[in-house]
Amino acid sequence: MYKPVIQGYKQTEIGLIPEDWEVVRLGEVAHSFLGGGTPLTKKPEYWNGTIPWVTSAYIKEDSIFIDKGERYITEEGLRNSSTQLVP
Repeated sequence: MYKPVIQGYKQTEIGLIPEDWEVVRLGEVAHSFLGGGTPLTKKPEYWNGTIPWVTSAYIKEDSIFIDKGERYITEEGLRNSSTQLVP
């Protein structure tokens, strides 16, 4: 099957990528992976605090930076859930 070439991009096993990128396994470039849990949403004392809280779905495909929280949790919400702080 013919795949057109777009100037500035190259065809790889995962599709078109910028010419100056290379395809690597995620473990080669990621420092760590975190899992966590959502503080109970039925407990209002866990929410509307000052600690930014996001899910992985909130992270946009075209950005590696998060500049604000999807929601905000309290210290109590942090202590009473398996969510984790990420610098």
